[in-house]
Amino acid sequence: GRYDVAQRHFCRATRLQPKCTESWIAFGNSFAMADESDQALAAYRAAQRCDSGNTHMPFLQMGMEYLRTSHLTLARHFFECAMNRNPDDPLPASELGVCAYKHGQYEEAVAWSLQAMYLREKLEQRMSLLCQVHSKSVADEISAPFLQSSLESNTSVFAEEPLSCILSCRDPYWEPTISNLGHSYRKLRSYEKAVVCYEVALRLCPSNSSNYTSLGLTKQFLGDVDGAIDLYHRALTIKSDDNLAGDMLTRALRETLGRPQTSSEKNTRGISTVDLNSGVCDSFGSTTLSRHGCLAPLISGRYMIRPSNPHERSIADKAD
Repeated sequence: GRYDVAQRHFCRATRLQPKCTESWIAFGNSFAMADESDQALAAYRAAQRCDSGNTHMPFLQMGMEYLRTSHLTLARHFFECAMNRNPDDPLPASELGVCAYKHGQYEEAVAWSLQAMYLREKLEQRMSLLCQVHSKSVADEISAPFLQSSLESNTSVFAEEPLSCILSCRDPYWEPTISNLGHSYRKLRSYEKAVVCYEVALRLCPSNSSNYTSLGLTKQFLGDVDGAIDLYHRALTIKSDDNLAGDMLTRALRETLGRPQTSSEKNTRGISTVDLNSGVCDSFGSTTLSRHGCLAPLISGRYMIRPSNPHERSIADKAD
């Protein structure tokens, strides 16, 4: 990444148009990717001063930067501000789930992650209905009450079956959030729900080895050692230097073959102290759990780029 070149161009853009919020946010993102946190926050504050109250993005970006630098209290404050300004955007909810996870509040992390996925589904429904209106030129036949009733019916389905919004997801952008939800369920020992989340995450992004490792770990918790071994092999096929998958594969094979443990392994019986190194930077990481580096859709129809690798948005944690 030639972040210094990007900074020069964004600096010129802010000079040509000092009131452009998007230029200041992009300027801040270039500093964040270069690990220059103070300059990034200064650019985000400038974006906030330029903002006329129409966007929540400066607050969201400041929250992401504080999350990246592990200032969780400040990060939570800015995510809540972003959520209050735009309660229909799923991104602040997803990041609040990250903060809750890092605080060890796993039930709250599950709630925020599910809300993020529900808001995503509601937004997609709304956009789909609006596209139908414009493509078929039947705006007079689809009234506002019809749109509202459609969204309300979706709300009732979500209340009855929370994971329905996970199963219906087809966008790989949300793979880190779903994977993070699986981590939260695993920490709560809801292993069956965690398996569902990991399987959906793998369907969306089959090249992410950490999801195979996480699913194998959960399967091993459930007693399916053979299934876990297969998943560890798949993870190592994708990433041969995955130390966690290799270590867990060794333990699973020893458990299957009934080999006695060495004295150094007796204190780590099973998998209770294994580091599940899914990559911190979180999307629930960098996205450190956060969504640095993604193309983040706004409700207004604009797009802001947050620098990062989409696979660096998974929670790095310790297994139960």
